[in-house]
Amino acid sequence: MFIDAIPQDKIWYQLFITFGELGCRIGELQGLQWKHLDFERGQIFICQQIVESTGEGHYVIETPKTASSIRYNRLTSDTLSLLLELKQIMHAREDDFIFGGKNPVCRHAIRRAMYKYADIAGVHRITPHGIRHSNASWLIQTVETIEDVKVISNRLGHSSTQMTLDTYSHVLQSRD
Repeated sequence: MFIDAIPQDKIWYQLFITFGELGCRIGELQGLQWKHLDFERGQIFICQQIVESTGEGHYVIETPKTASSIRYNRLTSDTLSLLLELKQIMHAREDDFIFGGKNPVCRHAIRRAMYKYADIAGVHRITPHGIRHSNASWLIQTVETIEDVKVISNRLGHSSTQMTLDTYSHVLQSRD
């Protein structure tokens, strides 16, 4: 399994656990700062994204893709514990990026780490967007009512439930 190939003392472990759980876009992951994480409520505020990053301290922050992409997502207690530990180890300030510190982690570094650990695990390489797609596919398999689709659509930051259904209807059809 991919996650088992990552040493737990590496920042990549926390990054990919969080990425997989949120199913957010890569730019949204890069844009997360400690001030966006509410440990008491167990949620994170996705309100910005990195659209360009050279890994040399040059980056551009913008609002997410659509207005509905600005959202709160819940995190499991296990992920919150990992992130709290990371914050303490990093001696992070509220304006620091969760993944990267003073500057956000570069998307190319994320991709390289994904490929490295996929190779170590002996699993098929996927793109960062593949993590989002896997998360959404897993969530959509739990759908029982239209309300479930609304919750998933909001979690993914889709502009409508129709967009979610159009994108992931093949997953629902495969249950038949």
